[in-house]
Amino acid sequence: MLKVEDLSAGYSGAVVVKKAVFIAEACDLTALIGANGSGKSTLLKAVAGLLPSSGAVTIDGRVADPRRDVAYMPQDTSAASGLTMLETVMLGRLRSLGWNTPKDVVHEAANLLDRFGLARLAERPLHDVSGGQRQLAFLAQALMRRPKVLLLDEPTAALDLRHQMLVLETVAKDARDRGLVVVMAMHDLSLAGRFTARVVCLKDGAVLSAGTPAETMTEQRIAEMYGVRVEIMLEEGRPRVELLGTAEL
Repeated sequence: MLKVEDLSAGYSGAVVVKKAVFIAEACDLTALIGANGSGKSTLLKAVAGLLPSSGAVTIDGRVADPRRDVAYMPQDTSAASGLTMLETVMLGRLRSLGWNTPKDVVHEAANLLDRFGLARLAERPLHDVSGGQRQLAFLAQALMRRPKVLLLDEPTAALDLRHQMLVLETVAKDARDRGLVVVMAMHDLSLAGRFTARVVCLKDGAVLSAGTPAETMTEQRIAEMYGVRVEIMLEEGRPRVELLGTAEL
């Protein structure tokens, strides 16, 4: 279990996330939702140990060690690189690449690429693939680290519909099979409602509510966070969100 208590963080002295409190359970997916600028990315970076912060982050009751416990995939994976897709994934396990890369590392990295339908691109340089394919390679790299906590910033943002489903199904399976805690910043509310067990709602850097999708993703709460009117339809107890228009102010 990941437990975040009174976590505050920001940039250049400006506080963006303010005393955030939430819990994310192993074997499940947790979504961070909120409008642009609500603090989702900052919160993920703070949990990953990439920003100075105050408060506490614990895993199974002990202070988290981001270098050992956490894998983080940023939203922006556009940096140019001459590394191949396979080499990129292998760096999730290795500090550097050399002539004598263990065969089991190569095999595991190749299998991860295959799970995302990228086996044919294993030897293709990162700068020679699409943004979505590059994003999948970095997700595979994060899984290659075998973390206790996986933090994903908009993991489906650059993907087509099929690969959105493939990513969420794969991550959900790994969470169940390996006991992973997975926390994802998400914009697609219907995907959040369908795939996650818990939703954390953010506005202006503060946690408004946290709970199951059905508890948190209400028409009133979404209007408060996003300034839009929606209709919520429950399908097998999970909310599907239909956008109706901007909220009347």
